[in-house]
Amino acid sequence: MRALIAAVCIWTGLHGSAVVAAPASTTDTTSTTAPEIESLRKKVDPIISGTDDVELRHHADEVFRLIDDLLNHRREAEALKYLNRMLQADPRAFNYQLTYGEILARRGQPEVLESRAKQAIQSAEDDGTLRRAYRLASVVPPQPVPALLKRGDDIPELVLIQIEGVSQFWLEDLQKVLARRLGMRVIIVQTAFSMGPASRTGETALAEEIRKRLIQGIDDDQSLAAYMKGRGYVRRELETNDREVLQAYRIVLNRWSTAKNVKDFDDAVEKARASGYQWNADSVLDRLAGTLQPYRGPKRWFMGVTDDDLYAKSSRYLFGTAYTGGDVAVISAARFSAKFYDESPDRPRLERRLVKQALSSFGFMLGVPRCSDPDCARAFPNSVADQDAKSDQLCDKCRAGFALALGHSVN
Repeated sequence: MRALIAAVCIWTGLHGSAVVAAPASTTDTTSTTAPEIESLRKKVDPIISGTDDVELRHHADEVFRLIDDLLNHRREAEALKYLNRMLQADPRAFNYQLTYGEILARRGQPEVLESRAKQAIQSAEDDGTLRRAYRLASVVPPQPVPALLKRGDDIPELVLIQIEGVSQFWLEDLQKVLARRLGMRVIIVQTAFSMGPASRTGETALAEEIRKRLIQGIDDDQSLAAYMKGRGYVRRELETNDREVLQAYRIVLNRWSTAKNVKDFDDAVEKARASGYQWNADSVLDRLAGTLQPYRGPKRWFMGVTDDDLYAKSSRYLFGTAYTGGDVAVISAARFSAKFYDESPDRPRLERRLVKQALSSFGFMLGVPRCSDPDCARAFPNSVADQDAKSDQLCDKCRAGFALALGHSVN
C-alpha cells in the first residue's frame, strides 16, 4: 500500500515554481465598462498597497488586466501608477516593460523605452514580445526561414528544422552557438513536416502511471481489492477509463492516506490537465525521417526542433531523441521554456538548455556513447534541474568522439 500511495509524489511539483508570469501581450478590453474597471480597481488596490512582492506576483493577472483596461480607456496616468508598482514586483514582465517605456517616451523620456526594448531583446522568450521589442528598438528581426532544399555540395552540415512555428529567435540562438562550438555549417530550414495529432494528454499520462500501481496494489492486497469491489469499481473499467482510475485512486488516498496527500494528488491532476498534450517521440522521429528522405545524404544531419512535449514508452517526458549512428534527431523545447514552469522569462537560460540537448542528440547521431561525466553537456538529465546543473561544455572524452566522427576538432 505504501508504494501505491507514493505514486502521487511522482507528479506533484511537476511544474516547479508557482510564480505567475505576465501575459505575453496585452488584451483588447475596450468593451470593459467604467463601473467594471472601478470594481476591479477596488479589488486590486488593497493587493497593491498591502502585499509584498512575492504575494503580489500571485495576483499579477488581475493587476495587469486592470492596467490593460485603463490603457484601453486612455487613462494612461492611472495605468502608469499600477505599472510602476507591478514592475517592481515582476521586473521581467517584458511586454509590460515595453508598455511602460512607450508611455515614458511619450512623456519625453525616450531613453527609458530604448533601455527596456534592449532588455526585452536580450531576455524575453515569446515571439510576440521579441518582435515588438525589435520594432521599438528599430532592429531588424530574423528573416523568414527558407524551405529545405537538396544539397548542392558535400560540406558537413547540421540542419535545424523549424517544426510548426517554433520560435525563430530560439533557433537562431541555437544555430549561432552550435556553429561556433562544432566548427561546421549549421542552417535553419522549414519543411512540410507536421507533428500531427497528439498521442496523449497530460491527464492520460498521469492515469497510465497511476493505473499500473493501482491494479498492482489490488492484485497484491486483498483488503484493497475488497474495498474497491465494495465501492463498485470493476477492473475492466480501471484498465480502460482514465477518469475512473484517477477517481478510484483519490478514494484510496482519502481512505488510507493523509489530507495533504489527497490535496497533493488533486493538485497533480489539475496540473496534468493543464499541461496540454504530448507526442510519442519515436513516432515523431520516424515520420520526420520519412519526410526528410529526399534530402538525406553523406555528412548531412537533421535535427527537428519543436515546442511540443515529447514522451516515450519508458519515459513520462523526453527532452529529445535521435537515431544512434543515424542522421535524424528531434528535440523539444517544451520543458525548457519559462512558461512551462510559470517562471519569469530568461532566454539565455533557454539557450543553454537547448544547446545541451542539441549536443547530446547530435552526439548520438555521430555514434558517440552516452557520457558518464555528470558535468558534461551530454550527461543524462532526470529533470530540468539536472539539465541546468550540468555544464554546457563537452567533456574531453565526448569532444574527442565528436572530433573523430566529424574529422575536425570541436570546442
